[in-house]
Amino acid sequence: MPKSPAPDEPTSDSNDARPPKSVLEIFSELRPDFERRLTRQLGSREDAEDVLQNVSIALLKVEKKHQTIQNPRAFVYRTVRNAATDHRRKRRTRENGEGQFAQEQPQSTPENAASDALNAQQTLQAFEQVPPEEYQAISLRFSDDLTHDEVGFEMGISRNRAAKLVRSAVKIVKKGLKILVCLCAVWLGSSSNQGENHTLKADAGEWRHLTLTDGSTIQAMPRTTLKQSATPAERHVRLIEGEATFKVAKDSKRPFIVETYNMRAEAVGTEFSVQVSDHDSVVIVMEGTVKVSRIGSTPEPETFSDVLVSAGQEVRVSAMEPLEIKDVDLPRKLDWSQGWLNSQGETIGEVADQFNRRNRLQILIDDPQLAQRRTGLYRLRIDDPESFVKLLSDQEGVIVTREGNRIHVRLE
Repeated sequence: MPKSPAPDEPTSDSNDARPPKSVLEIFSELRPDFERRLTRQLGSREDAEDVLQNVSIALLKVEKKHQTIQNPRAFVYRTVRNAATDHRRKRRTRENGEGQFAQEQPQSTPENAASDALNAQQTLQAFEQVPPEEYQAISLRFSDDLTHDEVGFEMGISRNRAAKLVRSAVKIVKKGLKILVCLCAVWLGSSSNQGENHTLKADAGEWRHLTLTDGSTIQAMPRTTLKQSATPAERHVRLIEGEATFKVAKDSKRPFIVETYNMRAEAVGTEFSVQVSDHDSVVIVMEGTVKVSRIGSTPEPETFSDVLVSAGQEVRVSAMEPLEIKDVDLPRKLDWSQGWLNSQGETIGEVADQFNRRNRLQILIDDPQLAQRRTGLYRLRIDDPESFVKLLSDQEGVIVTREGNRIHVRLE
């Protein structure tokens, strides 16, 4: 069943005889209205600005690829809606501290582990009976912990319709199980704790290293928070923010899984890096192969497809783009582990985003045209965002203003 348009979301541009505007032009016109709405919905003007900055970056990428968009205005609304939903999900994960590990699990025994596995299998079978629309609603409600209002916002339907879909799904699942079940992600129900549970947090300018009992290692870069746990069936990491490299000890019976708010990466014995930001997650593979899947919101069903990423490749997972594998220069991409950021023609917006991931001081490129401008060849200290701001301020027509721990950069 197709989604209904969100409130106030236009359904067609076909009656407009004028030449079609680009998505960036439409976004610039609507940005003041989006800022007012998001400030009211998110409760903070700073959060609203963060969401709109991410939307601007996403739309820039779309324009660079010259994608054909049938309804650009509706596309902009959908991009803003998905970005706001991702922002809520990520903020809730941070507030919960442990994200989806928030509920402490009791000490596991072999008997408990077997019982958990049976319950998980029964739950999975029950969920297979739920129609697609109800399944999406119940997943957003319980797996992502969204309210009915937020489920409606995410799906582009009314709150009452969202609540009705959730109730319908609950009835189907209860009937399938013939018991009251805990409506939460299946992996959470089966993730019994075997005693190996770690929280790893690296502050700005700090690198952290963790060796697991199976011999796997995790190297976390500055401004990174993650949770790690192990069960008889799998090894699991929840990357809440930042970036980390995982060197996985081979164990074909226990896959190594890394999840962010919008992505799942699964490996057996390999080495790969995962970065997470408000608008996307990036997986870079140094050795072996990693299966990457999208989770959470997506505009089109076909973009849920899994991809296999091999050594020397990366894949970027965002709300509005299909999963696309690219070849990368590994030494340059991973120079962050030595404290450096290499720029070789990326856009100003992309380089600013790299600094923002790693430092308390945030660089906000307020002008979309400036954000799209290409940089030169730079090698800068990753913990020194001021060095990049200095390079920008030296460019003709660039204005830099400061507001607390935020630096705003725009064109005259």
